[in-house]
Amino acid sequence: MNGKQALALLIEDDPLYAQAIRGLFMAKGVTFGLEWASSLQAGLTRLSETDAEKQKPEQQKIDIVLLDLALPDSEGLETFTRIHRLAPDLPIIVLTATNDDDVAIQAMQAGAQDYLVKGDINRHLLQRAMRYAIERKRGEITLQETQRLIHDIADIAPEFVTIYDLEAQQSIYINKQLANLLGIDTGKLAQLTPRDWIETEDYAQLEAIFERLRHGPDGEMATLEYRARHSSGEWRWLHSELTPFAR
Repeated sequence: MNGKQALALLIEDDPLYAQAIRGLFMAKGVTFGLEWASSLQAGLTRLSETDAEKQKPEQQKIDIVLLDLALPDSEGLETFTRIHRLAPDLPIIVLTATNDDDVAIQAMQAGAQDYLVKGDINRHLLQRAMRYAIERKRGEITLQETQRLIHDIADIAPEFVTIYDLEAQQSIYINKQLANLLGIDTGKLAQLTPRDWIETEDYAQLEAIFERLRHGPDGEMATLEYRARHSSGEWRWLHSELTPFAR
């Protein structure tokens, strides 16, 4: 953050409450700066100015959003959705009244980092929540970038690679090589289960291996040769090495 304080954007329509929050930010020991937007549209406008082309020289980039879900120009989960859609990499803490817990939880399920009940906020709680939210968001972004890198590497690997969730019993990643071997589009193949394209007797052997690996240690390896159905109807022999890992 170039030696500057991290900057929070409070999107809140009540000027008295906004003033109370500003007072918390001015307290000794608080390491965040604060800007205030009194409506969703004002908040969206400020966040859009974060883009390099639109940002004014004197403006600091917003690092976190404190978002009231009940605003004059937006209400409920839609308020969060519009902010999150514009700034998906920005941590958002939603502020709720005591009777809005269900909506706040929905916002967290949709990507918010935390929620705070307005009447319970104090300086220590607010600063800790903001610090944790920023760190969690950084961790999420790092994980997403790592996953994209792994997928990119797997897509150029000469062998086919799949990641299969043993508990959910569904594929969560399939690289292009397997799709090419089977003559099936990657997206369509991801919607199938191995049972759909592996010969029945061979799939029974695969299920037995899945069961053993499910209860075995991470890193245990098994191998299997089996027949896979090409989109033309032809059976092709494939060789797989399987190893479990915990996500």
